[in-house]
Amino acid sequence: MQRLGNRAFEILTGEINGGSQDNLTSELGRKIVLQRLDKLRLQMGEPLSYDELRQIVSDQFPNFDEKVLQEAAAVNRTPQIYQQVMRGSLIVVGIMALIWFVNLPVPLIRWPVSKTIPVLLFPSYMNMNYHYKQAIADAEYTEKLLQEATTNAEIDLSEQEIQKAYQHLDRLPAWSLDFNPKFYCSLFKCSWQFTTEEYEKTRDYIQKIEGKIIQEQYAQERFNEAESALNSARQEYQNLKSGERRVIAAWQTAIDLFDQIPSDTLAGRLSENRSLTAQKDFEKEVDQATREKRGTTLIATAQQYAVQAVNVVQNPPHPVEKWEQAVNLWEQAIRQLEKIYKDHSSYQEAQEKLSEYNSNLKKIKQRLQDEKDSIEAMKKAQKLIAEWRELTRSDDLDYRVMNRQLANIIYTLEDVQPGTTVNAEAQDLLRRTRYTRSQL
Repeated sequence: MQRLGNRAFEILTGEINGGSQDNLTSELGRKIVLQRLDKLRLQMGEPLSYDELRQIVSDQFPNFDEKVLQEAAAVNRTPQIYQQVMRGSLIVVGIMALIWFVNLPVPLIRWPVSKTIPVLLFPSYMNMNYHYKQAIADAEYTEKLLQEATTNAEIDLSEQEIQKAYQHLDRLPAWSLDFNPKFYCSLFKCSWQFTTEEYEKTRDYIQKIEGKIIQEQYAQERFNEAESALNSARQEYQNLKSGERRVIAAWQTAIDLFDQIPSDTLAGRLSENRSLTAQKDFEKEVDQATREKRGTTLIATAQQYAVQAVNVVQNPPHPVEKWEQAVNLWEQAIRQLEKIYKDHSSYQEAQEKLSEYNSNLKKIKQRLQDEKDSIEAMKKAQKLIAEWRELTRSDDLDYRVMNRQLANIIYTLEDVQPGTTVNAEAQDLLRRTRYTRSQL
């Protein structure tokens, strides 16, 4: 920095040229001092102090104004402090910019940094570890809330909680998976190993809980519908004659609505006792003819489930949850038909539909299994691909090992079944893998 700053130079020259020194020295002395000050302004080094400034002007101006010297010295020191602060600020900003840069979502940047200066990636790893732990915690809390639910409010709360788990999981950048932070985890206790397999497993776990919530909500709607229909039919029955078959049928239909609620839900558990009690009351009031009517109602209910099951799987491929929903609907339809006994006039019709529905259920279960197996095959293939990429980064490439690894990837991708959600991706990977192998 300048030994004499511009502002201090102006203060001193202003005093020298201001006329207060006219009677103290000649014009020659004035030029000498101005030349000294001008040279010092061009020199770089430590800023001049008060004593140094006084020494520069005292031989020509013995009575130079002390206040002016003090003001010039003070101003001359200020830039140094300012520049030190600025230099420090620039260093801090530079470090922050570097950390921001190396934490960018670019594998080509992150990979060499993770191998050489992994400490710079701590912000990313800390953030990812936090969101992963929160996603697991929210999912576990939601699952416990569902298992112990006794009211609809708890079901609604579980829906809000599972969305929080999704939000945390979505904050995990997919591009950073499989970058195992060994150095970070050696200093801090990691709750996971930052792998794609763990990420997919966690997402599947959250999706299953979300499926249970949807099932609970659907069941609760059916429960409320059944409860309302039952109360309405019972009230009408009390106001009409015992021979009114229309009211009896409405009563039985209301009872049947309880049977449509999935038994593995809160509403389903509540409806079991409610249905038994209502059935006992009903059987006290109706005769055998009404029980025959119930057989017809059960067949109609089974057909409704069958229609829903068919509609659910229109336009495949579908995720596992869709196929599971279809399986559940076919099983519900079958359960309705199995309630029709031999003494019912509709027993033969029920048996024919049972045969048809069981056949359909078998096909849907096979599609469900194909989807699950294909997803597992895809996950295995992705893991093998990640391992192959590791091999390509090695300094000592072994082409036989690499070729064998590519063959394993191809065999695994060929296990992905047509008509599944991962088939298109598998075919694309299969094509690229075969091409890569042909180039070795």
